[in-house]
Amino acid sequence: MTKPKTRADLAHSLDADWPPHQPVTLMDLIDEARAVGWDFITWCYASGHDASDPDARFRFEALLAYAKAEGRTGLH
Repeated sequence: MTKPKTRADLAHSLDADWPPHQPVTLMDLIDEARAVGWDFITWCYASGHDASDPDARFRFEALLAYAKAEGRTGLH
């Protein structure tokens, strides 16, 4: 016979797999930004970042700079 789960056991088990952790690579982020035409606001919406967050703006600018250095921006 198994031990019945307590409320604490259920709360822990429900959160154990949330949010799902999927690795995101730098190239995935660059591909997302390229897909929205390197538009910051659209990228924030698509990626779940807050457009008013200065860290999100810095992250986006860093992605753009990296992609430009690698020649992968798709911008002419």
